[in-house]
Amino acid sequence: MAAYSGLFFTISHDIIYPYERENFLKQHIFRPTYNIIFYPLRWFVANGSSLNVQQLETHHGRLKLTKADDEDKEMRSTQIETFDGAEIHIGFTGSQRVLTLFDEVNAGKFVKMTFGVALSKTSDSFINRLIDIEVIELIDDPRIKFEKNSEEDDKKIHQLFNELSGKSKVCADKFIQNYQELVLKHCEQSGYAESIGGGCYHIVGRSLHTGVLKHVLKVCEVAIN
Repeated sequence: MAAYSGLFFTISHDIIYPYERENFLKQHIFRPTYNIIFYPLRWFVANGSSLNVQQLETHHGRLKLTKADDEDKEMRSTQIETFDGAEIHIGFTGSQRVLTLFDEVNAGKFVKMTFGVALSKTSDSFINRLIDIEVIELIDDPRIKFEKNSEEDDKKIHQLFNELSGKSKVCADKFIQNYQELVLKHCEQSGYAESIGGGCYHIVGRSLHTGVLKHVLKVCEVAIN
């Protein structure tokens, strides 16, 4: 193992790296063979000299642009627009099966793309590897907007809601349950809460506010005035 590691260090630092630094975008003639022979150590180096497992990463958004690499048939690039309007540009590789699935998705579709990592053919570093792509029939955002009410009106709405009974209470409970289920589904589909603590369940909790209660009272035919 020591001899293998020593040979890797010598070839990479004394032969491969110097040539590729001086000849931008060109590979050393030994690069393809070197990539295969020293694959485990290349992975270790790309991983920051760590044995930790790389975590999968997901992106949700609407496909804006897709492109295949003219020189490398195993490479793709895409641009997606997230639910919040941000644009993400991603270059990646993948198995032939997954790349074929990607190629069959038309621009404009809302997708969930799951990425791992793969070793680059041209350097000892990671590139994105598409693990899966899923087309999502995104439902409309069901969240009811916040309303600004007077303190007196807010108190009145909460009191009426808390005093519901009989058919009105059944109606309200069913509406709230369906509403929160839709908020959860939309959140999970669109992926906008992935970087928020608590994720979609945090969003579901915040989605219930006075404006919702007011809407419930109206749907369940409870007079507010």
